[in-house]
Amino acid sequence: MLIFKNSALRVTAKPHWGFHPKNWEEREVPVPQRLIKLLQAFRPREANPDDPVFPSPSGRPDGVMLEKLKIVAFRGKLNCGHCVTEHKLKDGETKTNRCSNGPYCSRWFLHKFRHTYATRHLQDGIDIRTLQQWMGHRDIASTMDYLKGVRNRDIQARLNKGSLAAFA
Repeated sequence: MLIFKNSALRVTAKPHWGFHPKNWEEREVPVPQRLIKLLQAFRPREANPDDPVFPSPSGRPDGVMLEKLKIVAFRGKLNCGHCVTEHKLKDGETKTNRCSNGPYCSRWFLHKFRHTYATRHLQDGIDIRTLQQWMGHRDIASTMDYLKGVRNRDIQARLNKGSLAAFA
């Protein structure tokens, strides 16, 4: 559900769509106002608050969103070029797909959006307890997994600006 006045997305159960948040953790997730404005312009005026933000042509949740993501990544030349997947066909034959030739890259998955959201907020200085609430994690250990990207990216810059750098 979009909450335009609070610049947030509300994650709630949608039993009629068969959706329940992980661990039943309903929450409100703030997003930039610019994104809210883009979603307002995109969303049909007659849409109900519980309608999917990106529905299928039938108006139901889009069950092929992952395939669409992979196509966009391929068009944007974002595939790694190394993935090889094999699929068994009905006749017993095996088909090989290479991500350099099409949208099959295993680097791209829907959970990557969630991971990017968490990592970027940590890099921008959002405290881990706040992020834990936004992500719907019961324990801080789950949220701490996202710290890896922060530690690896800018640890030297933080060390150079830290209070101990003055003693060097």
